[in-house]
Amino acid sequence: MTIRRKIFTLYLLTSVGALVMLLAGAKMILLDRLSRLEDDEVRLDMDRALAAVAGLQGAVLATARDYGNLDDIRAYLAKPDQAIIKPAFVDAAFQNLKLDLVVLAEPDGRIVYSQGYDRDTKGMRDIPASWFTLFKAYGFFSPEVVQGDPEGRKGLLLTEQGPLMVVVKPVLTGQEKGTPRGVLIMGRLLGREDTEYASRLALLNLRWLPLDQLPVDIGFINQGKPSPAGGVPVAVRPESDTVVEGLCLAKDMMGAPIGVWRIELDRRLYDKGLAGILYFLGVVTAGGVAFMGGFAFILERMVFGRLWRLNSQEDAAVRGQGSGGGSTVTGSRTTEIWAAEGQPTEHRRRGRDPEDGED
Repeated sequence: MTIRRKIFTLYLLTSVGALVMLLAGAKMILLDRLSRLEDDEVRLDMDRALAAVAGLQGAVLATARDYGNLDDIRAYLAKPDQAIIKPAFVDAAFQNLKLDLVVLAEPDGRIVYSQGYDRDTKGMRDIPASWFTLFKAYGFFSPEVVQGDPEGRKGLLLTEQGPLMVVVKPVLTGQEKGTPRGVLIMGRLLGREDTEYASRLALLNLRWLPLDQLPVDIGFINQGKPSPAGGVPVAVRPESDTVVEGLCLAKDMMGAPIGVWRIELDRRLYDKGLAGILYFLGVVTAGGVAFMGGFAFILERMVFGRLWRLNSQEDAAVRGQGSGGGSTVTGSRTTEIWAAEGQPTEHRRRGRDPEDGED
């Protein structure tokens, strides 16, 4: 192989290797950044979905504040009278306020009023005994709650009928003053209607998943990261080439996980970003190939072409002078050039190629 071919081969291999490394590095960096952008989008959307759910809980809390500061409710706890309490909690009140239960208890925990409601059948019902067990386990009738925050507490409880949005508020006067006369508990089952309403508010597809129906291990969800706005940790997982999902643990009032919030998003941002990355890599590849070809052309015309012409001129001079005379300097340079090209110098001194054969 001649020096010219060696140099061109080395140049080609070096240029192609550098271009491949550039493209591979750019692809890795850009794809990683694009994946992070998609994750941030999902986490921010989860924040928006959870804000919609918090709005539902806030509605129950606002209702509890209104009723918990009524003088009639305070009077009923002092002296239970059906004439006072019955007009306050009729069927229409439960239906309009979207409540599933109301409980009034004295400071010592003795329940003086309890009423459940089935919003599906639109009829009154008894509150399940297991719910009262939950209320006691979570300390709803404890002195800390009765004498606690006058604004009340809200959160989620897990029942056999699904998650329950519950509010506990001390019963005060109309001016939110005085010694608490007891506690008011209001609850609302978080059903499909509520999650669909939250989905419409957030413009997302929000679902509640029980812990025994998780698509991934709960450890993966625990490793989720918060959104750029500092929300709750959210685990992001591409479900397919077109759909990405966000998973967030839902916790009860004691901080124990009781379920998972799940949202689904189309991967439009990722698809558009991937198309842009491929276009960018295509442009870089085309530019790299054009640069390599242009540089090779310049190298041939400006360097190797001139060396070849110089070699031809000196070879012609050697042939004209014959083997017995001529400039030793010229013959020496010709010998060096052809030796570098890998050709036998003896034939060149005689003025013919080695392929020509003997006369």
